[in-house]
Amino acid sequence: MQEAPRSYTGPIVLTLVVVTGSIAVLLVIAFVTQVVAGAAVAVLSATSGLTYTINRAAKHKGRSM
Repeated sequence: MQEAPRSYTGPIVLTLVVVTGSIAVLLVIAFVTQVVAGAAVAVLSATSGLTYTINRAAKHKGRSM
């Protein structure tokens, strides 16, 4: 009896699925990182602006008295 020739379809498809999944995971991580960084910059900007406004208001209050 002769064995059937080996089929490489399964390992090739598995490799393509793994590579595609890895790329998708990396893209999701990059997107989430970008969103988190943008939110952090927005929060820091808003906080700094608020601090600047409070400090400025406190200085003006001190001068008027």
